[in-house]
Amino acid sequence: RGPFYNLIENNSGNSLAVSMSVSENLVTRNDPRLAIYLIPSENAGFRARPFNLVSEDQKPRYASDSISRVGDFFRNAEFTFNVLNAAEVSFLKAEAALAGITADDAETHFRQGLQLAMEQYGVPQSDIDAFLASQWGTLSGTEEEQLEEIIVQKYLANFYESHEAFAEFRRTGYPRIWVGAGPSDTNGQLPRRFMYPLDEHAKNKENMDAAAARLSNGDDPMSKVWWDTKAGLPLAHPNQEQWPPEDWL
Repeated sequence: RGPFYNLIENNSGNSLAVSMSVSENLVTRNDPRLAIYLIPSENAGFRARPFNLVSEDQKPRYASDSISRVGDFFRNAEFTFNVLNAAEVSFLKAEAALAGITADDAETHFRQGLQLAMEQYGVPQSDIDAFLASQWGTLSGTEEEQLEEIIVQKYLANFYESHEAFAEFRRTGYPRIWVGAGPSDTNGQLPRRFMYPLDEHAKNKENMDAAAARLSNGDDPMSKVWWDTKAGLPLAHPNQEQWPPEDWL
């Protein structure tokens, strides 16, 4: 049984929405996966909900008839589980080449990653070719700007593997995610880790406490795990101080 299918079926059939971090990167790139990943809303097209909105001021803009839902591709009960998809392998190779770890060409692996990511979701080859021929099918700018594009595409390719996408965001800071000013236990930031589950507290407390003591702030959602070392994170979304955040719709 597909995990998205189960969520949808357990929530009256159509309640699984998509985050703005996915929709904006598909929309701004005129990405052919947009209509596969998302079902347009009744009143606002491919609009998706940002994180941590202020209820009384901001949530009405993202009412149920004004936000996109998860596309039909993900609503099937049959589910093939991927531990690591082929597109991610190519994007990892692109990142390694960009960093000088290998002598490969970063753009060659990047374009192969795009090809594989779109094939996975049944995008017609003519649409893939058009995307590869656009400005988004190449790497340009500074090394950091090229890294951002590689990771954004890896994030999109991992749409069905959300834990991996979350790890990439924490490791690199990409994609840049708009976060609202609603109440939170993390001072308005996205968490850096999952807290230990109650089962660990109940059955493995001694070892759990020892592990938590090695974290920067104990068993807290803002404690960074050992590989979360990049300076300057989180990176601000370019529209972070703007409301509403969408200027691409």
